[in-house]
Amino acid sequence: MTGGGLRLRGLHGFGLHGKIDGGIDADAVEHGEVLRRGVDVGVVGVLQFEVLEYRLKNEYNVDIKLEPLPYEHIRWIENPQEIDVNRIVGTSDMKKIKDLKGNPLLVFANSWSVNMVLERNEGLKLSEFGKN
Repeated sequence: MTGGGLRLRGLHGFGLHGKIDGGIDADAVEHGEVLRRGVDVGVVGVLQFEVLEYRLKNEYNVDIKLEPLPYEHIRWIENPQEIDVNRIVGTSDMKKIKDLKGNPLLVFANSWSVNMVLERNEGLKLSEFGKN
């Protein structure tokens, strides 16, 4: 997926759907800080952030805070059973997160980093689309 990313606070319990996908910082999960740090939300088009914000405020009475993130590329790890996700050698603009179903993801600021991570991590398989 190529698009944009924002960190959204105040989203706990809201189901994301359609062209909007949510992710939780893997480090935040490990340290029990998901609610404090918020949920990372990625969309295909920036207009979808406005729609999400409007619906959360008007339909669910949820106040949110949007913080822009630099990530434009998201990749699901296709073979997390075959590799140690914690040992993936990344780039300075890569971040490890989990989707709302617990599947491991990598997000990147640029496409060069996607290719570099694949080169650095033999056997790693990435996909632009989640399978579950």
